[in-house]
Amino acid sequence: MKLKLLFSLLVLLSLTACGLQSRNTIQPLEVRAHSHNRNGNSVPVSLVFNTPMKAGDELTLRHKGNKIAQMTLSGTVKLKVLHIRIRALGDGTINARLTRKGKEPLSVNKLVSVGKYSEIPKENMVKFDKKIRIKDGAYKMIILNGSAESSYVRSVDINFGHGQALLKGSPYLSPNPYFSFKPVKLGKNTTSVVKLSN
Repeated sequence: MKLKLLFSLLVLLSLTACGLQSRNTIQPLEVRAHSHNRNGNSVPVSLVFNTPMKAGDELTLRHKGNKIAQMTLSGTVKLKVLHIRIRALGDGTINARLTRKGKEPLSVNKLVSVGKYSEIPKENMVKFDKKIRIKDGAYKMIILNGSAESSYVRSVDINFGHGQALLKGSPYLSPNPYFSFKPVKLGKNTTSVVKLSN
């Protein structure tokens, strides 16, 4: 009887330990966004790399199957957090797919809903400009552009001095797209080149 009781106790402790371990397992990538958003024109999304993204990795972001952006790194750049704003044409799943050399691709989903659906305009009515701010180890950029069929942010190429971050965009970026890159190390002479689809 005592042996049976002891065995049951050991099994219970083992199951509890496994449960705690699974809950404490940190995923390499997290997708953070509000479940309910008032305006589909600009839905903030944060991609948190618990294992920093580095050269050779590729990130693809989609919403409802529509490709929003794709990003790659080169050199010794390592990325901890990417903040981005997307255009949501309706309720649906945000999917982030991270591909790393020698590893199975990681796919993370986040379901979001919006009060007012967005639409992609045909013509861009915003005069292009970009504003950059470096604060708290983050490289922040807002690009004045309407994200229209006729003109959208095709690519953002940032040279941190010790490597590059290349982000390819689409009309599914929010109007006046916003990005915030938080690398492990910011170069002193960081430069950026933005190219539009037109």
